[in-house]
Amino acid sequence: MQSVLDGNIKFGLGVEYQIPYSIVQLRGGATFETSPLDNNSTLTKLYSGGVGLFLFESLRVDFFGQLFQSKKDIYLYDSQIVKTENNIYKLGMGLTYRY
Repeated sequence: MQSVLDGNIKFGLGVEYQIPYSIVQLRGGATFETSPLDNNSTLTKLYSGGVGLFLFESLRVDFFGQLFQSKKDIYLYDSQIVKTENNIYKLGMGLTYRY
């Protein structure tokens, strides 16, 4: 099993900004990750962004979007390589209540 596995790297960064004297909060982030499998060049990326609106002191509505990108080289046999690229988009809304 150890001959198949290798180390992987995962790096992420996110920011959040509260606009002064406003009910608006802005968020953004990115994450990058390599595959833990040896001889595998898979790279996944996740980008996200969002807006939060404070309707009341204890109630917030959040809107967000995400882009998930994946690039893989799949080795079927010794000389055959299949390259794949995937993009997945997500949109969402959340409601947060603090008591």
